[in-house]
Amino acid sequence: MLALYDAAEGALRRADDDFDVTELYEQLLSSFARREVGKTTLHALPDEDTAALVEQELQRLSLVAFAQLNRGRQWVSADELEQDLTAVLGRQPVRPPGFRTPLTAAETALGRFFFVQRAQSVRDGQVLATYEFLHATFGEYLAVRLTLHLLTDLLAPRPALSLGDARIDDDLAYALLSYTSLASRQMLRFARSLTGRLSATERRRLARTLIQVLPQHTTRTGDQHPAYRPALLRTTTRHGLYGSNLVLLTVLLAERCSAAELFPASADPPGAWHRHCLLWRSAMNESQWTDFALSLDVHHTWDDEGRALEISLRSEPGTPPQPLDMNWHFRYPRGSGGPGWSRSYWDELWHKTAVSGGTNDSVMRHALDPVFRWLGQAVTVFSPVDGAPASSLAHDLLELLLADRPTMSDRELGDLYDRAVRGTRPLMDMRHPHLVSAVHTLLTVFGQDRGRVPGDAHDDVLLFLAQLIRLMFGDSERVQPLPVTVSDALSHALASHRPLVHALVSTEDRALIARHHDPATGPPE
Repeated sequence: MLALYDAAEGALRRADDDFDVTELYEQLLSSFARREVGKTTLHALPDEDTAALVEQELQRLSLVAFAQLNRGRQWVSADELEQDLTAVLGRQPVRPPGFRTPLTAAETALGRFFFVQRAQSVRDGQVLATYEFLHATFGEYLAVRLTLHLLTDLLAPRPALSLGDARIDDDLAYALLSYTSLASRQMLRFARSLTGRLSATERRRLARTLIQVLPQHTTRTGDQHPAYRPALLRTTTRHGLYGSNLVLLTVLLAERCSAAELFPASADPPGAWHRHCLLWRSAMNESQWTDFALSLDVHHTWDDEGRALEISLRSEPGTPPQPLDMNWHFRYPRGSGGPGWSRSYWDELWHKTAVSGGTNDSVMRHALDPVFRWLGQAVTVFSPVDGAPASSLAHDLLELLLADRPTMSDRELGDLYDRAVRGTRPLMDMRHPHLVSAVHTLLTVFGQDRGRVPGDAHDDVLLFLAQLIRLMFGDSERVQPLPVTVSDALSHALASHRPLVHALVSTEDRALIARHHDPATGPPE
């Protein structure tokens, strides 16, 4: 491609330092289109007329690209292409002089370009032909190019007399952009480069226009191009794909925007973003959803109205997402301290992942099944810390088990133990069976870290253990006793940590345990 491009008057050698791949594609395709236009015109044309004819050729080729993309493949049959071109452009027969068979729209669009390969066979006396680009990126570039032309056309002047909100005519954009996602890495690279050529003012205007189109299209019931059917998709699928493409291009133009900007009519913009993501995901196959999700970054924050969400293009692939703060998700202020909170629907969360049942979701569920089975209630017990993110007990216990604790500072380790103890206390108050696994996990890691846990956190663990023992073996008439199954399981858990418990528990508490048991059998180990 570089050699062919440079062969035209040494264009590559004259290129400046800002020359990029997108510029290469534009100049290469334009130069060949210009050459073909020159072959078919009898007289020299003004530059303006030549440029218009070249643009028509490139737009026809762009419709070929959409014919392939919207069918999810890299080729298209002559009949399919003829149907698409007729549906979008109308029937425009070309009749050359003489006795030759008139050319079809597909043959007019493709017959003159070497970078479109034509394959044909004969079946029952009928010629069957297919077309594909010499390289798939030709089609991807042309599709993105036409997309931006269609969207910038939405900026056309509105009627001078416009009472109320006038509808933006995006019918052709909807027809072409509602069959596949534009989120592939190569297409995003082309789109980023092409939008970069717009001025900052144009980008802002276009982003605002797409935001206006987004709610308008959600109530769309008609289709102004009913004959354009490259694939049979449900209406909801087309709405989801088109909406996701509008949002992706809006973020691309604005570089960063908030959920409140995307959904200005919503009382809960982050919630609106979540619901739209569910629609978009349902409209895509797994590969499309992966490309779309990996192209974006989301950042949870707060503004004067409460929680907020910022969306931007992902800048560094491979970096983990922003750590979660449960204050944000449960609509508490940033850094809110005070009492913790819990929810009882942990088992419903578990079950819903089974019902949705996609392969990737099931991989996540498979990894978390032991957490739900042994620590389920801990998933929905949350401990806020003044000036810090709120987290769940399950999160904190897993962090204690899996983190590289020797590399933590004493303060970080102490804070982690403090949250774990604070989160375990509600399970004790609930007399919940999952208290057993929480205590076992806490004692397992505390036995390893006991020598370096800061004083306050160390004392909190001792106090919690003392309270637990008094609950298990104290006066059952003064407090609600633990269920027998929970008490027995806790006894076994404490026995498995006998040296640690013996070292931590006071003489008074050991005597309490001994008095609780039958003298004939003696105290438990």
